[in-house]
Amino acid sequence: MMLAHDSTASHSITLAMTFGALAAFVAAWASRPTRSFAPVAWFSGATIALGLSSLPSFEAAAAKSFAAHMVQHLVLWVIVPLAVVKAHPVLVLRRAGLRPPLQSGRITHGHPLTMYASIWFLVVGTMYGTHLTRFYDLALHHQWVHDVEHLVYLGTALLLWSALLSGPRSLAPARFGLAGAVTVPLVFLGIILTTADIPVSSVYLDRLGLTHAIADQRVGASLMWIGLMAAMVPVVIASVWRWAGHEQQIAKARERRESLHSQEATT
Repeated sequence: MMLAHDSTASHSITLAMTFGALAAFVAAWASRPTRSFAPVAWFSGATIALGLSSLPSFEAAAAKSFAAHMVQHLVLWVIVPLAVVKAHPVLVLRRAGLRPPLQSGRITHGHPLTMYASIWFLVVGTMYGTHLTRFYDLALHHQWVHDVEHLVYLGTALLLWSALLSGPRSLAPARFGLAGAVTVPLVFLGIILTTADIPVSSVYLDRLGLTHAIADQRVGASLMWIGLMAAMVPVVIASVWRWAGHEQQIAKARERRESLHSQEATT
């Protein structure tokens, strides 16, 4: 859980919560350990990244710079949720004898395409709504809004990365479509932020001045592009690879059926 804060006390609370979650995860994994230590490594990485991004110095930098704030958001939107998903927490909890409400490899019940469309709407709507509206300034002025913003980022990102990295091969085309459908509008958002003549935040305008605020915003938008491409391109490649593998399996199964029918016909 990510809480924005500006004091040592609130930072200590955040660290206690995040490392408490790590301790609980390790305990669940240790109750029925597997040969692979990867889940613990991934979850530890997520915890460390979360803790570092919530340092008071990081929070202070994010309050003064759009670029620094964008780095913090990338940690929440890419690094932490990706590491959490790779840790397979649902499987770890199930092996420990617990029954989480989520099924392994699935986020929710219902048709996958409906689920993916809902995730797209949440992710894209959140990114546009928090970057191109007054919400951005509200988050800088009010800590509770900042808290909500970070929680929403983390929650929607967990949904997105869970959908992109899990599921059967038959859903590879849908995952490819979801990755592309998310990437295009977010790249366009980066273009808007890069080419804007006015900073999206009046806070940065007041603190940095027009020239420096625009330059800072362009750096932040460039970081958004780099982070987005670094995260999404491997996912797209993997989706295409799994898609091709699934189609190859279908083709081989069809050939076996045709061969069997041919043999039966000749006999």
